[in-house]
Amino acid sequence: MKRALFGACLGVLLATPALAVAFMDERDGDAAFNAGRYQAAATAYERGVKLYPDDGNLAMKACRAYAIGNMQLDRALTLCTSAIYHAGGAPAYNVRGLVHYRMGRYEEALEDYDTSLSRRPNHAGSLYMRGLSYLKLGQTSRGQTDVNAAIRLDINIDRQMAAYGIRR
Repeated sequence: MKRALFGACLGVLLATPALAVAFMDERDGDAAFNAGRYQAAATAYERGVKLYPDDGNLAMKACRAYAIGNMQLDRALTLCTSAIYHAGGAPAYNVRGLVHYRMGRYEEALEDYDTSLSRRPNHAGSLYMRGLSYLKLGQTSRGQTDVNAAIRLDINIDRQMAAYGIRR
């Protein structure tokens, strides 16, 4: 069964060379992202986006690489907005929230985190970042409540965010 499925997938990739290239770009981007090479990841994902501009997942991954790397935030915002338009999932809102946060647009970040959390209520990263956004806006009680809820969900969330250069 697995071989038949693999064979069918391989057949589709070979019949559509651009799809095969985009698939490899995504794979390369994932490897670079996992190694902490965010610029290389963004570059690989962007190659895939050029081939398939309607692929919300590739656009979201490119946005995420730029956002985590804190680089080219205007381009990241465009990619995240495209991802939301084409895919609309909670991860795209979450990542766009990070872009807004990095840009100092805390009200807009809150809107995106609220939307993300309405779709995925127990996501520690979204809660944590919404909490930090509240803290930046001087809403200490709400901010601390969200940060504490995020820590209850994921005891390592502080360390994970610190690895991305985000600290309380």
